[in-house]
Amino acid sequence: MIDIAAQVRGVETRIGDAEARLRPLDSREQQIRGSLDSRRSEIVEVLAALQRAGRRTPPALLVRPEDALQSLRTRHAARLRGARIARARGETGRRPHRNW
Repeated sequence: MIDIAAQVRGVETRIGDAEARLRPLDSREQQIRGSLDSRRSEIVEVLAALQRAGRRTPPALLVRPEDALQSLRTRHAARLRGARIARARGETGRRPHRNW
């Protein structure tokens, strides 16, 4: 009976230690979720632009002046998206995760 009580105390101590280690992680998770929630519209905008870019074929260059202008606008928009993604990564302090 005494051995069982000692084992229970040991398990309770380990549970308390684990809970103490989880508290800062819970706090950090809430910070990250808040950051993502506050940027939801920006993230949606970037993902939608990337999705649209993936569906469109690039215009033929120098066929018409409008095509060249559209190409410049597209490249400029791509640079802006790239800068926005880089800034977001820098603020989160994370590198991109790739599953391939």
